[in-house]
This record gives sequence, C-alpha cells and structure tokens, in this order.
Amino acid sequence: MNINDAFPGDYLRAADIGNNKVKATISSCSMAKIGDEEKPVLTFKDKERGLVLNKTNAGILGSGLGMETDNWIGREVILYSAKVNYQGQIVDGIRVEVSEPVPAPSITEDDVPF
Repeated sequence: MNINDAFPGDYLRAADIGNNKVKATISSCSMAKIGDEEKPVLTFKDKERGLVLNKTNAGILGSGLGMETDNWIGREVILYSAKVNYQGQIVDGIRVEVSEPVPAPSITEDDVPF
C-alpha cells in the first residue's frame, strides 16, 4: 500500500502528480479556509481535487492569464511536481505552467505617460 493512498485529502499534492506533466482546465478559483488562512483554490474540469495556490503559482498564473481570476476559467494549465523551498526545507511541491498565455496588449508611443 502507498501511504499517500491512506490519506487522500481534498487538495492535490505533488505525490498525486509524480513525474508527470498533467494538463488541466480551470473550472473555478475561489477562496477557502486552509488552516488559519484564506487561500485561493483552483478547481479543474474532470478532476476530483483542487489546487491550493501559493504566492508563486498565483503569480505565474497572473502573469500568464491576467490578474483577474474570473478570466482564468476555461483556460488550460500544466501541473507538474518540482523541488521547492518550504519553510527552509527542500520538498516536493506542485508548480503550474500556462499552456497559452494571454497576449500582452500592444502599446504605442502615445500610450506612454511621459
């Protein structure tokens, strides 16, 4: 028996992904109480568990999909496991990639405020 199977939990963990890259389509982003904090949680189409966003993953999604989470719905992301620094220790964590970033708006000389 894999010990991770004994404690499935409500949210994705790096062990759930293993060495795979998993494509997932965002179905919602909402705040949830995680321990003593409120954190954003992504849910995915056709996936049972959501992903609690940390600051790094939220920043990656914000830079690729825009800062308004309502605009993330229906967008595809890639989830993968990576070594991360958590409270001074190197542990397995989940990272996100944006499959197709939203193109940046073009700026003309007239748009620059100086």
